[in-house]
Amino acid sequence: MQALQRLDQREHRIREEWRTQPEDGPLRTAYAEEASALRALESQTERTEAARRALEARSHEAAEQRQQRDELAADLALPSADEPLAAVARAVETYGAGIRELTRALRDQRREQLRLERMRQDLEQARAEARQATADAATAERNARNAETQRDTLRETIGADVAELEQRLAEVERRQAELKSERQSLGQGRTRIAREVGGLEADISNGEQQLVAIGDQRAVAITRLRELADAGLVPMATADRVTVDPELSWAPEPAVLLSRRMEQALAEVDESDTAWQRHQKGLHQHFAVLQGALGRHGHDAHIEQQDDLLLVRIIFQGRHHGPDALAAQLAREIERRRELLTARERELVENYLLDEVASHLQLRLMETERQVRQINDELAERPTSTGMRLRIQWQPLAEGQQAAGLTAPAGLEITRNRLLRQSMDAWSADDRRAVGEFIQGRIREARETDSAGALTDVLERALDYRHWHRFVVERWQNGRWRPAYGPASGGERALVITLPLFAAAASHYESAQPAAPRLIMLDEVFAGVDDDARAKSMGLLAQFDLDAMMTSEREWGCYPEVPGLAIAQLIRREGIDAVYVSRWRWDGAHRIRESDPQTPMEATAGPEKAAEGPATEELF
Repeated sequence: MQALQRLDQREHRIREEWRTQPEDGPLRTAYAEEASALRALESQTERTEAARRALEARSHEAAEQRQQRDELAADLALPSADEPLAAVARAVETYGAGIRELTRALRDQRREQLRLERMRQDLEQARAEARQATADAATAERNARNAETQRDTLRETIGADVAELEQRLAEVERRQAELKSERQSLGQGRTRIAREVGGLEADISNGEQQLVAIGDQRAVAITRLRELADAGLVPMATADRVTVDPELSWAPEPAVLLSRRMEQALAEVDESDTAWQRHQKGLHQHFAVLQGALGRHGHDAHIEQQDDLLLVRIIFQGRHHGPDALAAQLAREIERRRELLTARERELVENYLLDEVASHLQLRLMETERQVRQINDELAERPTSTGMRLRIQWQPLAEGQQAAGLTAPAGLEITRNRLLRQSMDAWSADDRRAVGEFIQGRIREARETDSAGALTDVLERALDYRHWHRFVVERWQNGRWRPAYGPASGGERALVITLPLFAAAASHYESAQPAAPRLIMLDEVFAGVDDDARAKSMGLLAQFDLDAMMTSEREWGCYPEVPGLAIAQLIRREGIDAVYVSRWRWDGAHRIRESDPQTPMEATAGPEKAAEGPATEELF
């Protein structure tokens, strides 16, 4: 009786819950809105994917630009980082200031030399005029004395005509007056010339003093320029456009030519006071960064001051080096080690890789070709309902194509054909040499891509044959095989994507025991595909005899193409911390509700206890 009462109470509670259950109209509306939101989400996902591909393309372009920048920096013997470049710029500013000062001093010297030359010419002309005036005065005095003598002689002459004598006397007096006036004029000219000569001599003395001062300034400028050259900073500042011959004579003319070449090379450098002050402020900060970076590796750097020039010196292996000399030494050491590594690689290829790795590559290539043929056999044995035929091609990359950061080298297809054509024992000397050169080329390219990596990682990456190939899906159309990813309906595109994957999975499970599960797991299966394409894709799973475990928000999988399916529907409501599981079974024609299996507690409680059920049981 108590059991009947409990059953009646349970029935009453169930009927009451059934009566008070909410209508399904809001649920249907929410479901439709959710479906619309999902479609919008799928559209947004496609746009996001397109933006991601564009971002990857721009990232690849940025990486290429950075690589070009680093290559140009390496070609110009300049660092690629910002801080070392700033240090080089500061040194260039110092060179520019010295060159400008030297140029101004040379221009002043040339101008003063021209002025001194003109003053010397004026002095010579004044001296010549003074000598001419002195000679004219002496001639006038002689003429006056001769005239006086002649006058006295005429006076003493007996029988001379008085009129003639008076006339001659008047002429002599007039000539004497003229000579006296001319003598006064010449005296005044001589005085004026003497004053001019005195002024010119003072100007010459001042010019000679200025010339000596300019010569001293030029000597100082040449000395500073020579210090820059001895420090090896001239090629660094001008990006090797100006070099200094060690045998260069530091006479004024060669030094001027060198300074002019440097001025032309540094014409685009900002020489303003603002730029100079900005570089001066950041000098010690950049040096502190350099010193910290070197200190982490056990090296030290310090600054040597020569006048207003600051030179960085680095202690490496117990010796002081300039940055450029140290960089050149390190470059030579890297080249030496690269040559040593290349020799070791050649020995490794000749003694080991050519026999062991080539044999392994040959085996793996042949195994992959066999598996591709097996996948194509699976595709040929299971045509779709529309008659579409697909196949998979495993093709080598064309020369110049990139994969995983490596570029396909020349001779890939020829080497691949050698590996697939015949065994190593039948190779000729040319075949062995070609395969060896191919393997060396792959190792060299992998090492250049990852110069800091370990040799084992470099070899693993260089000899990964999977990066030498790509898979291509082709479709039989108009009497020949064409690329499958072209214009097609939604269902055909879904089959092009899923059919090769199912065939590859079926081929993979051929190596397992006949009774072993052939599992594949599909999350959010066939999203964005219409119902007809879903049915065909689900039917392919049965054709390939695959055991699929799938999750989907709306897909039930109940299609005539599917012979059987176990379904678990999960339902939950907002605000209730529980999930209701309803179980169904599809037999190829009908969807049948399955009873819930007993829990472990119910199985051990016995039939009566299980019939009672929990006192607080509810339906969700």
